[in-house]
Amino acid sequence: MGLPADLALLLDYARAEAKRLGHGQVVLAHVAAGLSRRNPVEFGATFGSDAGARLEALLKGLPAGKGAPEDAPELAELLQ
Repeated sequence: MGLPADLALLLDYARAEAKRLGHGQVVLAHVAAGLSRRNPVEFGATFGSDAGARLEALLKGLPAGKGAPEDAPELAELLQ
């Protein structure tokens, strides 16, 4: 059985972020990046005004990959 539409869209956002950044694996930080990119005002209000900068620093520390990024096992478990 597939994910509900809203979670599938969220996963698509996360995959797009991982691909844009050249990462080999889609992790929870990419989900946060997708949410931040789509609604930065609400993201900042929810997680703090410095959340974007903290998230960017976290994403910069993730390893690069080749080809299409794969979903991390814990991400699939979280979204089920």
